[in-house]
Amino acid sequence: MRRGFSLVESLIAMTILSIALLAMALVPVATTKLLASAARRERASALAVGLVEAVEAVSFDVLPALSTDVFDGFTRTLTVTKGDLSADIAVSVSWHGPTGLRSLEYRRQVSRYASRQIP
Repeated sequence: MRRGFSLVESLIAMTILSIALLAMALVPVATTKLLASAARRERASALAVGLVEAVEAVSFDVLPALSTDVFDGFTRTLTVTKGDLSADIAVSVSWHGPTGLRSLEYRRQVSRYASRQIP
């Protein structure tokens, strides 16, 4: 009776071990990409909300119809559709992330009379 492992058994064990170690080594890389993507999305969300709040602070009669600006790698596009009594505000933010071009959009409706205070 022979004792020990044959060469074929050792090669199979090394192959299985190397596949498992490779998968474990890729976890930090995937986690870093996910963290970077989440941070960029959070920044884009903050930029969009900030622009919506800035537009809400402006008088209804002087709301801009369309504007686009680039800020730190993010492209913000503001679209305002005005009616007689209300306006629809849409802010779209796009950026290049680890997985390609990403974007998000915030929409809000404001009333002509929302900023007036009743005595």
